[in-house]
Amino acid sequence: MDQNLATFGDTLTWTVGKHNLKMGADFVRNYAVDGFALNRGNPRGLLTYSGSGTTPYANFLLGQPPFSVSYINSPRPAMIVHNWESWLLCAG
Repeated sequence: MDQNLATFGDTLTWTVGKHNLKMGADFVRNYAVDGFALNRGNPRGLLTYSGSGTTPYANFLLGQPPFSVSYINSPRPAMIVHNWESWLLCAG
């Protein structure tokens, strides 16, 4: 996964007479490329275990051969996602 995070934030305290005003803001942009299928040996396929005598999960843990195997010819492309986050604070 390739991730790029940019953050900008600032605060301001302003005193007017007997009043203290506190303000702040924080902006975050998160951009990520999830290359799971591309960067981890191209995992492709589905292994299905049956429950003969035990549960399918137990057969998997015991290293038994799967009941069926199916393959996908090409991995999915990398997912590119991004989002913005912002926080505003005002206190007096």
